Amino acid sequence: MKLNDQIQSIPQEEFNILKKFVKRSNEVQGIKSKDLIYFTYGFVKIDLPNLLETADFEEIFIYLVPGIKTNNLNIQKAMPFIFWVYDSLKNVITIEKEYLSSTPKLDLMSAGIERLNELGELNTLDAVASRFNYKMEEIKEKPYHEVFDLQRKMKLEADIQEDLARIQKDRSKQKKLH
Repeated sequence: MKLNDQIQSIPQEEFNILKKFVKRSNEVQGIKSKDLIYFTYGFVKIDLPNLLETADFEEIFIYLVPGIKTNNLNIQKAMPFIFWVYDSLKNVITIEKEYLSSTPKLDLMSAGIERLNELGELNTLDAVASRFNYKMEEIKEKPYHEVFDLQRKMKLEADIQEDLARIQKDRSKQKKLH
């Protein structure tokens, strides 16, 4: 039985229990995977979530663990790695929420900015590519951590511009009072 079939045959309740208690490891068959942030942005943000959603674990192993032979990989050896992948992706999402997200201004919300959410990662690819003069495909192929740094720069610059506008507005009000 193929690895994907073995894993998919686990009832969801049992899978959740395993997910809670199985020790995580980024090593399988004596081969260690790099942290997700060193893989391409396209893989981490687009391909990996899709592969997890479709339960294509063999493809995940092939991408993250070069040289692995999935045909002789048993489920007991696979699960620590699979849960490491889930946790690593969750950590990426958590860090993004902490360092890259912001609440849209009321005007933007009123205008319907949330409609862009349906485009998913296309928004990020477009914004970073446009800002730094890349093609979207080039952004997909960059290491995730480099794209994160570019997004962080954009976020910090936007925050600084917003603070500057507020300061200038406050100064303008003070001048009018004097």
